[in-house]
Amino acid sequence: MLPLLDTISKVASTTNLQDSSPVDNAIPSRLPPSPPSSDKSRRVISRQAASILRLFRQHEKGLLPSHSSPWLKRRLLPEEYIRVLADLEGDEQLKSYVEEEIRYDYDAATQYITIRMTSRIHESFIEAVAIEIYTQIQRLSQENIGNTALHHILNGIRVTGSPDITLGDRFADQKDAVTKRSPNKTFQHDEAVHPAVVMEVSYSQKRKDLPRLADSYMMDSKFNIKCVVGLDIEYKRRGRDADEERAGEAVVSIWRPRTEEEGDEIVDVCKQVVENDVFRSGDRHSQQGSLVLMLADFVPTLLLSRLPEAERNLRIEIPYTTLAEFLSQAEKTQVKYEKGEGLLEPEPKNPRKRKLTPDPELSDGREAAFHDLEEANARKASDAESNYEERGNEALDLQTSERRRSRRRRV
Repeated sequence: MLPLLDTISKVASTTNLQDSSPVDNAIPSRLPPSPPSSDKSRRVISRQAASILRLFRQHEKGLLPSHSSPWLKRRLLPEEYIRVLADLEGDEQLKSYVEEEIRYDYDAATQYITIRMTSRIHESFIEAVAIEIYTQIQRLSQENIGNTALHHILNGIRVTGSPDITLGDRFADQKDAVTKRSPNKTFQHDEAVHPAVVMEVSYSQKRKDLPRLADSYMMDSKFNIKCVVGLDIEYKRRGRDADEERAGEAVVSIWRPRTEEEGDEIVDVCKQVVENDVFRSGDRHSQQGSLVLMLADFVPTLLLSRLPEAERNLRIEIPYTTLAEFLSQAEKTQVKYEKGEGLLEPEPKNPRKRKLTPDPELSDGREAAFHDLEEANARKASDAESNYEERGNEALDLQTSERRRSRRRRV
């Protein structure tokens, strides 16, 4: 993941992905209102940053409650985000854990941080899909080993995991604000600076955010990210018995760059070309169809220009029946884990006893005291914060619609 010092320096200065043109740096005329300037507001700022750090610590220690939301979204001002990063720099152990284990997004435009708590189902499913895509790419490479140019291009495509991606947001109300994304899976060509294909596996809380995520990936990377795949697995459960679990509707969506007419101009836009196409129904029946990606989705345009049109449109195709099988297997693995079923290694006969040192953060009741103080500050500041949120959300909705009209690149 991206080192935090690098992130702080990028938050404090304009990134190289930001567009410096006067048009693109224009700030929308209507912005969310400034938060109250009272002492209460300052406590809200401090509390928000502290609550994020506390959540990171809970995550590190495995103390999150079982009912925790897998998609936790909180308001965080840019200066608060910088404070969180700076505090992490002072805690080497927590910083390393956050960099390696926690996936979160920070959106400079909306001023929200989103922390992702992905489950075994999400991880297993997206891994199976990525392996299948990469296997097909390698198969195409071997089938075209006699075609030097095509073979070389195919052989340069890699699965690049879940790297942090820092993007310049040209429409944030601070020129030094940046957007950080933590995609579930990416594909990148050896000769490219940025990943070209981003994959996001989601659930009900995240579904409504996918269009904005896709738009941010493409527009804020200046279309270096060329394809966003959203796989929404609406996983639900009824009651507390794992036997009663059922899968909800699972859908796939795809976004790609397109051009549109806007007045007398042709502009580049992020377009949803596949919209919530069902690959498995709520009663677990797979549907007809396929997830189809093109070679052009994975490869920089400069390299593609060396290939004839037919080769640029080589297809990577996963039938919906296969996607449904991947999802069913991921769900079965989760159920077995929850029930404690499956093979275990024999218990060791005489394990060495560990000498544990109490964690200073949790000793002497300091963690509980911190929690009580945090809740007290939250109650004191709730009126100011709620009034700010109500006015802010109303303005933000208008700002977002204005931004979508302006987030278009002139061709």
